[in-house]
Amino acid sequence: MSTSSPAHYLTVGEYLKREERASSKHEYVDGLIFPICAVTKRHNVIAQNISRALHPKLRGTGCQVYISDVMVRVRPTNSFYYPDVMVTCSPYDPTGVIEDNPRLVVEVLSRSTAATDRREKVMAYKQVPSVREYLIVHQSRPRLELHRRTADGSWIFLEFGLRDDVILESLPSPTCLPARAIYEDVEWKKDWTVHEDSAADAYGVEGEENPDEDQWDENLEW
Repeated sequence: MSTSSPAHYLTVGEYLKREERASSKHEYVDGLIFPICAVTKRHNVIAQNISRALHPKLRGTGCQVYISDVMVRVRPTNSFYYPDVMVTCSPYDPTGVIEDNPRLVVEVLSRSTAATDRREKVMAYKQVPSVREYLIVHQSRPRLELHRRTADGSWIFLEFGLRDDVILESLPSPTCLPARAIYEDVEWKKDWTVHEDSAADAYGVEGEENPDEDQWDENLEW
């Protein structure tokens, strides 16, 4: 008869001290920690494209854009995440490593994180009062999913393709972020296949190959 070891729960203080000394990053969800896997170069290019596009739009506004190394604290779920990109208009703290009040949060999907980014983090980020938009960026194809908080506090869901412009309303003034700018210098394997309504797509198997589904358009216009 085998027995499993009980999970070791960390307090927030223990987690932050451990993270300060750690050689790799971990996210924290109510006492449990989860390592952050290495990302692809394509993932990194997409995140940098978004950061570069947003930075000049924020000049002189008092807002900042951060990429990957600054944590977001989600107090209602007792969690800490490292979003790929975020924008905050909180007072600038040059030595800070935690942000409590982001306005815009962006996650670039990968095979290992897609389910978490599209389910757990959607629910978590929506509980942060300052978050007005949560943008999910696919890297296996040009697809963007935007969750936006409306004036009455409800949320709407919008989808965009490569030819679309994403209008971000969470910044100090509405900002146009063309999908082509997000995916600049990004290439996709032409033999990858996708199906928008598949269970894998709905629940986060990012970039899964399936020869039985319709192939991605090889004549995609840029």
